[in-house]
Amino acid sequence: MGKPIYIICHPGSGNGKGGKLLKAVTDCLKEFHLDYLTYLTDYQNHAQLLCQQLVKRTQGNFQQAVMIIGGDGTLHEVINGFLASGYKVPLAYLPAGTGNDFARVWSPKLSPRQLVENLIYQRKISQVPIIKAFNNANEHIDYMLNSNGYGLDAQINYQAQVFQKMPLFQKFGLHKLVYLAGLVKSLSQIQRFQVELKVDGQSYHFNEVGIHCTMTNPYLGGGIYLSNLTQPEEKLLCAVTYHDITLKAVFDAIKRVFLSKDHDQSPYISQIKGKQMQVMIQEPVWGQADGEVISKDLVNVSYEMDTYPFILNEEPKS
Repeated sequence: MGKPIYIICHPGSGNGKGGKLLKAVTDCLKEFHLDYLTYLTDYQNHAQLLCQQLVKRTQGNFQQAVMIIGGDGTLHEVINGFLASGYKVPLAYLPAGTGNDFARVWSPKLSPRQLVENLIYQRKISQVPIIKAFNNANEHIDYMLNSNGYGLDAQINYQAQVFQKMPLFQKFGLHKLVYLAGLVKSLSQIQRFQVELKVDGQSYHFNEVGIHCTMTNPYLGGGIYLSNLTQPEEKLLCAVTYHDITLKAVFDAIKRVFLSKDHDQSPYISQIKGKQMQVMIQEPVWGQADGEVISKDLVNVSYEMDTYPFILNEEPKS
């Protein structure tokens, strides 16, 4: 192939799963007698910096996709790193995180060998829909693969990160339960707020909101099915709002999210699709971007669709 295959890996993702999958991938590459260079992430936002360094190293001349091993947070940093450098470098992704919501839709049950074979045999590159978010307050642009949410979903992610660091969850291998534990903890302290929403020029107002999320992926928090109308293959944004939150509304939402899956029949859940959106929240709320927690702040964000190239195994599963 000439140039080495580049790998960006978060070895600590998934309670050490990232490091184990990296070894499996490099063993496969050795079988094929392929050269590779590995870049390991050591701290938050490190992957974004590594991507920018990689663009400088290659001068933007990538002969094949870059391999990514990590969770949704690692993947979020990677696409933002490459896009900030002005490149859409194709990615071959192996999920190794705790949540893996992107993989749940786009690359389920992908093995290390399949990842290597997809790369070296130049499998089809698919344009995956992503969210482009423009912060109207500070003019910062961010990209999301799954969702950008405010309220309870962000609280759940924050609590999950707290639980993940606890010795109990690490010692007994309970890292897969951190999101469930985060949900239970967060339900006792739901913040309610108002949301002003514009979708393709149409205005909406919601009171007593517990969750507002802009999505291209119906899952968040490690498989929580937040929306039954978000269809990734449609390449449309979906604004999902859980509003008029009371105890009755909470039980209604739990039933529909975890059992009946008929969110669109709930009087407390609104799902509105469109190509362009603007969300305004006039009080500080917790936020999340692909599961990465955003500190409490006011919200004035505009959204539109974009795409990013991935080598995938199959069609999306919604």
